[in-house]
Amino acid sequence: MSDELEPIEPDEAVQMYLHERRPEVASSTLQSHEYRLKHLLRWFEQERVDKLNDRSDATCTDTSSGNRNTAT
Repeated sequence: MSDELEPIEPDEAVQMYLHERRPEVASSTLQSHEYRLKHLLRWFEQERVDKLNDRSDATCTDTSSGNRNTAT
């Protein structure tokens, strides 16, 4: 088995996450997660991230911190 992650599109990952959480949380919580994740998906689209393994955690943190600092 490879240590490499399989490429996955952001919207597919979000749907998988929501599907896994559905039996564990209230419907209002799930709706809240879905609403917030739409903003993340929009950001991925703006950054032209087609596959989640295109970015590292550090890159996402650096970019989102920079965006937050310029908005204030």
